[in-house]
Amino acid sequence: VEHRQAAAQALGRIGNASSVRPLAKALATAGDESEVNDAVAALAALPDTRSVEGAILSEVKTAKGALRAQLISSLAARRGPKVIAALLKETGNPDPVPAKAAYRVLAKATTAKTLPALLAQFTAIRDAGLREAVEAFVEQAVLTVESPADRSAAVRSRLARTEDVEAKVALIRLLPACGDDAAL
Repeated sequence: VEHRQAAAQALGRIGNASSVRPLAKALATAGDESEVNDAVAALAALPDTRSVEGAILSEVKTAKGALRAQLISSLAARRGPKVIAALLKETGNPDPVPAKAAYRVLAKATTAKTLPALLAQFTAIRDAGLREAVEAFVEQAVLTVESPADRSAAVRSRLARTEDVEAKVALIRLLPACGDDAAL
């Protein structure tokens, strides 16, 4: 086990896009939480290049369940447009485990430009349990947008276009996070 963890850590420090598949396999066969954390950290530590992003996104596409969620978590520090687009798509995954992971990552990666798409995905959730589980991440994403006016405009715009009563109520709960007079 120690050898696998040391290998994962070394790959994270010196690896490149060709290191993604072995790290994804290590993640898939991890025996305990410590091995999972080491593999996710190693993937996250790989250079922030398009080829590494592409390799991780390829692994995400083929993975299922917890493995998919762990791979998504490894993308937390990456902000490339393809990563953000893939994460937004993952929020609509019918499996709640990777969907929650995508919301968790987007909570810190959302911008004024991507907030409307995130809110659209959030209001499309029909499972009340999932909506409740990710609402705190969406609120954090709203707060991540620097401008209160941008936050408010996005939430109020989505509110005006949302028909579902439960989704409207969830958006109303986000209004205090907007921080401007129009939202309050």
